[in-house]
Amino acid sequence: MRRTFGDQVFDPQTSKIDRAKLGQVIFADPAKRRQLDKLSHPRIYRRILVTLFKLKFLEKRPLVVLDAPLLFESKLLEYLCYPILVVYCEKGLEQLKRLMERNSLAEEDAMRKISSQMPITVKVRRADIAIDNTGSPKQLRKQVMDTVIPKIYQKLGYIDTVNLNERKED
Repeated sequence: MRRTFGDQVFDPQTSKIDRAKLGQVIFADPAKRRQLDKLSHPRIYRRILVTLFKLKFLEKRPLVVLDAPLLFESKLLEYLCYPILVVYCEKGLEQLKRLMERNSLAEEDAMRKISSQMPITVKVRRADIAIDNTGSPKQLRKQVMDTVIPKIYQKLGYIDTVNLNERKED
């Protein structure tokens, strides 16, 4: 990692990678981002696959949730995941604002990060279930409880459409 990105992406006190500094480098330079992907993705995917196998087949977990921002870009993970949920903000400015607040990013840095990803509209089209997270946390929770969880159960075959409709009327 040091050979590829130099000392500037490491915290001088802990010698650990400073994610914010690394982010500035890779989102400003697509070639550097590809280098990071080439270094990190094989290890990340191996770890995901081992964990999925362990949870699903050895521990017999009926549901495993994988938070994978690059799920579609991986060209592998989407074939192992069902249903695929995508959480998005209908208003692009809301996504930008939240990213800036959460990661303490300048607008330009946040825009570069968003631009480096597959467009959210494409991810929403490819998803089995899309969750609009434009509103408040309370609205999101209500949407998840009232709509998303029943859809997940339905897609996994735990309840049928008739039961889903009956549940909504209660």
